[in-house]
Amino acid sequence: MTTSEKGQYRPYAGARGLTIASFRFDTNNGSAADGLEDPGGVVSAMTYSATGQEIATLKRRYKRIFAHAISDDGDTVGEVEVDASASATAANTVTVSTWSDADPQVALATNNVKITVFLHLYDN
Repeated sequence: MTTSEKGQYRPYAGARGLTIASFRFDTNNGSAADGLEDPGGVVSAMTYSATGQEIATLKRRYKRIFAHAISDDGDTVGEVEVDASASATAANTVTVSTWSDADPQVALATNNVKITVFLHLYDN
């Protein structure tokens, strides 16, 4: 695979219209995310939605989005869930939710947990 000038990976052959990208951020104890790292330049804004939940708005619209997220703090964060929304008429969003390891029903508000989100973005 080769990278484009924006750091996004463009695969060959049967995956035409696919862009593979990622972004990282630090949770900020119940506030907007800190330290967004977006090497591919796919995120236009990060907003705080609720306890343990951040929403990334993508710059472009895609027909399909597959997303997966991981945390670098397995001791505190029990689970990281990602919900991606692709739409031809509205902004595409990726919602990242973190849950407590002790109680998986409780959203986690913690500070300085690095979350990495991996994206497969399809144009067609």
